[in-house]
Amino acid sequence: MKKRTSLLPTQTQDLQEFIENSENTARDMKAAQAVLMINEGQNHAFIKRYTGFSRSRAHQLATDFLNGGIDAIKDKRKGPPKNLLTSEQRKELIQIIKDGPRKYGYGCDFWSSGMLSDYILRHFNVRYKSKKPIYILFKDAEFSYHLPGKIYRNRNQEMIDKWTVETEPILQQAFDEPDTIVLCEDEMILTSTTTTQKVWIPVNQYPKIEVANKRERRSFYGFINIKTGSIHAFKTEYQNMFQTVDILKRIRELYPSKKILLLWDNAGWHKGSEVVKFVEEDGNIKTHNFPPYAPELNPQEHVWKLGRSAVTHNIFIEKIDIAADKFVDFLNNTKCNYHLLGYGPNF
Repeated sequence: MKKRTSLLPTQTQDLQEFIENSENTARDMKAAQAVLMINEGQNHAFIKRYTGFSRSRAHQLATDFLNGGIDAIKDKRKGPPKNLLTSEQRKELIQIIKDGPRKYGYGCDFWSSGMLSDYILRHFNVRYKSKKPIYILFKDAEFSYHLPGKIYRNRNQEMIDKWTVETEPILQQAFDEPDTIVLCEDEMILTSTTTTQKVWIPVNQYPKIEVANKRERRSFYGFINIKTGSIHAFKTEYQNMFQTVDILKRIRELYPSKKILLLWDNAGWHKGSEVVKFVEEDGNIKTHNFPPYAPELNPQEHVWKLGRSAVTHNIFIEKIDIAADKFVDFLNNTKCNYHLLGYGPNF
């Protein structure tokens, strides 16, 4: 397809800004995209696939834009957006929310407030001035606002199910034995880069949090005793098999005469020759690996999140070791009621 027109840089910028303005309808944004594609010489099949406009309609939009600017390509079929939905429209929208966005042409499985606002504007010609009515619609549909969890592409659910079946009797036996402790272990890294989370603040106040320019890091080994809820956290410089052995020696000092069932992931340093040697020589430690790509099974993952939320979020970390020591101190003085496959402390 030959270019039908050649846009000036200012015209191209106007179209791009129009597309990025979330207040415009999806149809009008696609019209602007079609004009840009015509200008770039895209073939008509490509334009129709991504905008829905036929070859003749896309060229007409380009001509209209040249003659009349942005206003000339806006949809003239609807008047100004209304402010309210009818009761019937609300009922219809609640079912649409429950059906999910993919059924209605959106390329994802979860609604956002912006996505639902776009749908309401395009199909009901209603535009709200704030997000509150959108939130009420989600609430009426019995939806709540959460960050979605993450799942690894390489996750093998069949392997996880098999691991669950194999692990449950092991845990049952360990909980039946008074002299056996059950530890779930994991490592994490804390950097001096400031992390932030949402907080409630007075209206019209906009606090700023100082952030560090220098990036430093410290490693941590963490163990949660899922019989008692006690946490054992240790600050280290590195994560390797030698450091792992040193940490296991400190765990053995905490439980000098106990049998230890240790559940941890498949990190290379857990399988290093020095670690294998230490476990064999100890003779009273049994290790059991979590399945790959299933961090949500490990209760210690929740411990890290608790510690970061309480100690390191929204904090300027001037000296990494001071922050790391506070992090360790908080965890070592905290008990957590986290469970593994239904097994955990009773409090």
